This record gives sequence, structure tokens and C-alpha cells, in this order.
Amino acid sequence: MSALTRREFIAGSAAVAGGLTFAGRGVGQGHAQAKELVANTYGGFWETGHRQGVAAVLEKEYGAKVTFVAVLANEIVARTKAAAGSKPPVDVALTDDGPFLNAVKEEIFLPLPMAKIPNAAKLFPQYKPQNPYGLPVSASVIGIAYNAKKLKEKPTSWADLWNPGYKGRLGFATPASTLGTVTLLSLARIKGGDETKIEPGFEAVKSLLPSTSSIAATPASLQTLLERGEVDIAPMWHANTLVLKAKGTGIEFVFPKEGGIFGLAWLSITKASNLALATAYINQALSLDAQKVLASPGHFLGPTVQGVSVPAEYRGIIPASPEDMARLIKADWSKINPVRPEWINRWNREIKV
Repeated sequence: MSALTRREFIAGSAAVAGGLTFAGRGVGQGHAQAKELVANTYGGFWETGHRQGVAAVLEKEYGAKVTFVAVLANEIVARTKAAAGSKPPVDVALTDDGPFLNAVKEEIFLPLPMAKIPNAAKLFPQYKPQNPYGLPVSASVIGIAYNAKKLKEKPTSWADLWNPGYKGRLGFATPASTLGTVTLLSLARIKGGDETKIEPGFEAVKSLLPSTSSIAATPASLQTLLERGEVDIAPMWHANTLVLKAKGTGIEFVFPKEGGIFGLAWLSITKASNLALATAYINQALSLDAQKVLASPGHFLGPTVQGVSVPAEYRGIIPASPEDMARLIKADWSKINPVRPEWINRWNREIKV
């Protein structure tokens, strides 16, 4: 990926993120180039949390400019791989478990200079990776979001999605996102499937299409549909749901009786990146101050470092410790990753509303 295409990528991602204007790094900018860092987020509360807790500190302490682009994990890994050693689309990549493992396997990210990331010592021991090609910045859970003001019955299971009372009110995300992939797997599991047997999941989704109002490309888009009332029940991340609840929408979050699915969000450094600023960015993201911002109302992301408390009213929903995560289900991404591209392609061919 050339410097020009890097600029085009940032500009295009800015348009997707809602018209924000970002300036990319070009060739021959001299010292100014060393003072800019580009990172991806998932938009929305992810960007505001990382802007407040991480970027603002770097910009003040280093005189740096931090540019955010809203890109899903799968796409940022694919674009970074396509850069093939030239200037990558971002310096710091934010990825979920599945895309992160793929990137590590394909040696897309750099080994982290751990001596320059002292705040990593504060990570919960269970979250510390053996081979540090990335460090976890947040913990999240997938369950069911539903509009308690509009639905008479509270869902308690993935099987409740077939409730006739929910007909025309369901929403889904495509498996291009981690949310959509985990949803497909969860539906497969209640029908006798698993990571290596996904056919029951596709059969389940197809049987739910008559009850489905919309299928969104991203969790953020599905969140918008829930907020607008175009969808009243959907598989969703806990943080997106709590953001909606805080707005007085009536949207609530429930763990299905089969178990919520947990995951970590990782920060990694791409090759040919601005290494000094990228390292400082990750170190700041793991600071107590930044972790408190990310866990606070408005962002609701589970902390990965010790010493961060979660507001009492959100305990039991926000995963505040490895013990919280241990009670949840973890998808086996080592089995999912090799077949996920076919799941996505098949979904695009066969699933229509």
C-alpha cells in the first residue's frame, strides 16, 4: 500500500465514520511525519473512549496528531496484509480475537517492545499473552438486546428468537463482523452444530428470515436500527446495548441461558509504523486513567488491567475481571478462522431479507 493509497484509505474510512475529516501521512513530510499516528477503532463509543483516554494524552504530552479511522477488525487485518511491508493503513490496529489470531499467524504485526510498555504489568495475569504481538485493551460480551418497552416477553434463550411475538422485529449483523460470526455459531450450537458443523446455523438463520426486519453490515449499524425502533431484538455486544439503555430507549441486555460469549479487543503495532508513538499509544491505553475512561458510563467496556472498578448498576453485565469472563463461553477461533471466509461468502450468497 503506497502513501497515496494510505491517504485514500483514511479519507474513505472517514466518510464511513460519518464525514469526519482525516489527513493522511504523505512522503517527504520530514519531522511532521514522526508526530502523527493513525489508529483504527470501531467508531461510536469506541472512538470517543480512545480519543478521551488515549489520544488526548498523546497529543498533549508528545505534541502528536492522532487520527482515527472506523474499520472492522477483519478489514484492517486484510488491508494491513495487503500493504506487504510498505506503509500500512494504520500504526496501531484494534482487532477482536479471531482477526487478531489470524494476523499473528500470518506475521502481520510486530512483536511488541514490552520494556517500553510498563503498564502491561497491570494486566490481569490471565490476559497476559505468551507471545506479545498484541495486548488486550478491553473485554466484551455478546448476548441479546431487546426493547423492554415494546416487547411483552423478555427473551431468555437463543431459542426465543423464534417466538412468534418477535416476528418482524428481529435484527442481525453479518458474519463479516465478530458479532455476526458468533451469532451464526450460537444458532448452530442450539441446533446441534459447532465450529466445525455450521450447516445448522445457516438453516436456523434462514428459518428466522420471515421474522427478520433488517440485517446490518456492522454492530454500529445494528445499534442504530435498535435506537430507531426499526429492530426490537437482536444479538448484540453488551456495551452497544448499555449505550442505548443510557439514552432511555428501553433497550435492555440479557445473557441467554446457553451463556453469553466473551471476547477481548487487542491493540497491535503494524510493520513500518511509527513505532515510538504506537508503543506510547498502547502503553497509555493500558494506564489506569485510560481504562477507567473506557469502563465508564458512555463506553461500558470491560477493563483488562487490575484496579478498575465498574459502577454497581452495571456489575454482572460489564465483564470486570477474568472471573467474570470465566463464567461465559469462548468461541474456538482456531477452528473458525480457516472456514470463516466461506461462512461470509455463503451468507452473502444465500441470506437475504
